[in-house]
Amino acid sequence: MKDRNRHSKDYKKQTIFLLVVIVLLYVLSFRMAVKETFTIRDKGKDLISRIEKLEDAPRRIAYLEKSLDQLSNLLGQFYGQSTDIQRDILNDLTNYCQRNRLIIREVPSTHVVEKMGYRLETCQVIVEGRFIGLLKLLHHLETEFYAGQIISASFIRKTDLKTKRNYLLLKVFIQNIKLLQDEKK
Repeated sequence: MKDRNRHSKDYKKQTIFLLVVIVLLYVLSFRMAVKETFTIRDKGKDLISRIEKLEDAPRRIAYLEKSLDQLSNLLGQFYGQSTDIQRDILNDLTNYCQRNRLIIREVPSTHVVEKMGYRLETCQVIVEGRFIGLLKLLHHLETEFYAGQIISASFIRKTDLKTKRNYLLLKVFIQNIKLLQDEKK
């Protein structure tokens, strides 16, 4: 009986030892092989995401360049270009007004001020038409016209005393800011 108990204790010790060795081998194998596999997999995912970003890069660069051009035009800085804001406004307004049955009433001369290295050009435009058409013109000037920025807009209702007819005018001031050094290039 003692022999049997003794063998039974030996089996328990051997089983515990075997379990400890299995756990140690598992940890050791994980550290040597499986952990490296997970690390390589994570690096692969990172490289794939970088490649996807690089494939998208030309489109993003074109979009950013277009945005930069639009921002530069909103500020009125035409790098190296000498432009006449009144001519640009008239070209754009003429085309737009012909398509939308609006009448350009007045385009007084451009007011120019040069101060502290900048040239500030302000152009006034007065257009006649229906309210919705004038609102669409104002929207067009704000979103699609990049030769200057609208600094003021007002609607004026006038009455023709001869015909007793009312008409609506839109008075818009468009301003362009240029660096004098850019204009001299």
